[in-house]
Amino acid sequence: MNKRELKTLDLSNTYSGKYWQRLKMASYRLIKFQGRAVAAAFFFAGFMFMGAPEGQAANYDLGAGNVILGDENSTDATSDNNLVDGYDNTLVNDSDGNSVSGSVNFLNNSDVNEVNGEENTLTSSSSNQITGNDNDLISSSANDINGNDNNLVLSDSNDVVGDNNSLASSSGNDVVGFDNVISTSASNNISGDSNNLSSSSDANNVNGFSNILSSSDSNSIVGDGNNLSSSSVNDIVGHDNILTSSSIIDSYITI
Repeated sequence: MNKRELKTLDLSNTYSGKYWQRLKMASYRLIKFQGRAVAAAFFFAGFMFMGAPEGQAANYDLGAGNVILGDENSTDATSDNNLVDGYDNTLVNDSDGNSVSGSVNFLNNSDVNEVNGEENTLTSSSSNQITGNDNDLISSSANDINGNDNNLVLSDSNDVVGDNNSLASSSGNDVVGFDNVISTSASNNISGDSNNLSSSSDANNVNGFSNILSSSDSNSIVGDGNNLSSSSVNDIVGHDNILTSSSIIDSYITI
């Protein structure tokens, strides 16, 4: 499978996951709306003659120990001790101890996260720091994310700066750039765009664009369009080099 196909498959999985997450978010909002409609009908006569107290927001807090500021935020009865400031944020299913600032963030069974932005979705994810919009985390913990549209699944302790990066079953990576794809790979340092690391490619240092590594470890790559398969401990400076089952003694330079 070539890089384009891998990228297409990854994007397909990413968009599918986002679709179901957005569908779940929409269902919770529908429940919230229905609840408000019932409450409005039941108490309509009383509210006709009552003005809302100055500064009071329409939040829906069913948990314990939460501090809810802003408007249209909600917690369910199992989500406690959260600090929420913004609009239309939702915390459900034992989401505890989170600090959320922004709009339309959705936390499900996620604890002790710091979220600042819009439309971020966290599911079974804890101890993350997120600044940006539309990031999705599933079963991922202790990540530091600054950017937009990043997708992490079963990935822990990563530092991600940039947009549209995708990490699956990958931990301890430092990623700066855009459209990088990392699958089952750990402890890599990546700076650049559209790099693809897969199949236990670990401890690589990649600086450039559109490099592909599969089952390759401990390589140092500076340049673009390099392709390594089952190759380890190489030092590569240049562009469009191809290494297959090559290790330690191989050093390619193409300017």
